[in-house]
Amino acid sequence: NGAGKSTLMKVLAGNYPRYSGEIFFDGQAESVDSIIKAQKHGVRMIHQESQLINEFNVEQNIFSGNEICYPGLPFINKKLQKQKAREILDFLQADIEIHAPVEELNIAQKKMVEIARSLVYSVKVLILDEVTASFTSYDREILFEIIHKLKAQGISVVFISHKIDEVLTIAERLVIMRDGKTVETKTIENNSV
Repeated sequence: NGAGKSTLMKVLAGNYPRYSGEIFFDGQAESVDSIIKAQKHGVRMIHQESQLINEFNVEQNIFSGNEICYPGLPFINKKLQKQKAREILDFLQADIEIHAPVEELNIAQKKMVEIARSLVYSVKVLILDEVTASFTSYDREILFEIIHKLKAQGISVVFISHKIDEVLTIAERLVIMRDGKTVETKTIENNSV
C-alpha cells in the first residue's frame, strides 16, 4: 500500500497533469496533460471504485459520451448501438442484459460494463486498478480469460493487484514498487518468477 502504483497509472491516464519524467507512445515522447489526451493515445483506466452512472442502463453506460448517431445527424441510432453493445458484451462473455439498470448489477458485472465501455474506443493500453478486490473466484477466472483475449488482440493490460497469485496467473512481466520507486522488474515464464 502507498507504493505509488495507482498514482503512476493516473499520471499515464491523464488524471494528474503535472508530473516529472517522460511518457512515450509508439516511441515518441508525449505530454499527457488530460484524460482526453491519454484517451487519444488509447489509454483507458478502470478504477477500483465504479465510474458508471447508476441511473443509466448498461447500454447507455457503455456508449456514454461516445453515442452512435446517424451519419450527419444528432440522433442516436438505437438499433445499431444496441447491436454493438451486445457484440461487445458477448466478446467479454458477460451475461448482462443491455437494458438492465447499472445500480442493479453486482460489482463484477459493473467492472465488465466498464471494460466494455473502454473497448468502444481504440484502446491500446487498458489499466485495471485493483478491480478484483470484491470478485468471486469465478469472476476472476472470467476476467483472466478476457485479459488473455485482449492481449491476443494486441492490447496491453496493466493489472494492479496486491494478490500475487493473480499476478502470477496472468502476467508476462512483474513490476514491484515501493515508496514510488520500481524495486524489481522480472519476466514471468510459465507462471514462475
